[in-house]
Amino acid sequence: MKTLTVALALLLGLGLVGSDAKAEDSPEALMKSGVEALYTKGDPDGAAIAFRKVLEQNPSHYGATYQLAMAPDRAGKPTEARPLWEKVLQMAEGYKDEKTVDAAGARLAQQP
Repeated sequence: MKTLTVALALLLGLGLVGSDAKAEDSPEALMKSGVEALYTKGDPDGAAIAFRKVLEQNPSHYGATYQLAMAPDRAGKPTEARPLWEKVLQMAEGYKDEKTVDAAGARLAQQP
């Protein structure tokens, strides 16, 4: 048990295992809270904050980019959404994700 405690303390000190505060800021936790805010709570502005935090940590996070584009769409802000959908489209083409290419293209066709 003592060895386990020492090992955990060492990992915490090296930042290899996060504390609860850091766990709340993990991309996974932020994505979960953003998706919940967007789709369950109907809070696209709050969701956008979470997705932007993910993108601060990983600017090429595909899911956060997609969900960030959805947020202003759901908030009725098509002008704000357009450049985000353009980025999603570019990323989807790079990943050869035809379903998302089609979805982003459809969103762009609907917007001014």
